[in-house]
Amino acid sequence: MAGPRCLPWGVGIDRWQDAHRLLARNELAHHLLAAVKDYGFEHGRSTVVLRGATAISPDQRDFIAKRRAGSDAALAAALQRAEEFAARRQAIAAAWEPVRALRGQVDRQMALPRPERDGQIAARWLAAANALMAEREALMVAASTVDEADAT
Repeated sequence: MAGPRCLPWGVGIDRWQDAHRLLARNELAHHLLAAVKDYGFEHGRSTVVLRGATAISPDQRDFIAKRRAGSDAALAAALQRAEEFAARRQAIAAAWEPVRALRGQVDRQMALPRPERDGQIAARWLAAANALMAEREALMVAASTVDEADAT
C-alpha cells in the first residue's frame, strides 16, 4: 500500500489562493449584479415618472426608495470586495457622486406635475446613470478576467 502522496511545495497553497481569489471575485460579481438590478429599477422607474404627466405616487416613491437602498448597499458591499481594483473603485466612486447629488433634485422634480418640472432633469439623470453603469461594467469585466486557468 502506497503512502500519502504529497504535492510539490507551494502547489496546494497556490490552488487554495486561486480558489480564494475566485470566491472573492464571485462575491464581488454577486454584489455588482445586485447593485445593477436595483439601480436599474430605481433609475428606470424614476425616469418614467419624470417623463410622466403627474407627480409621483406614494407607491412609486416607496418602490424607488427601496430599490435605491438596495442598490447603494450592494454597491458599497461590492466596493469593499474590490481591493485589488483600486483604479476601478475610484472611477465608480467618482461616477457615483453625480448620481447621489442628482437624487435630491430628481426626488423634488418627481413631486411636481410635468409642466412645473425642469425639462432637462431626465437627460442629466440619464447621463449620470450611464456613466455609473459604464464604470460598474468596467469593474465587472476586470474582475471576470482570468489570467490563467488549470482545469486539472
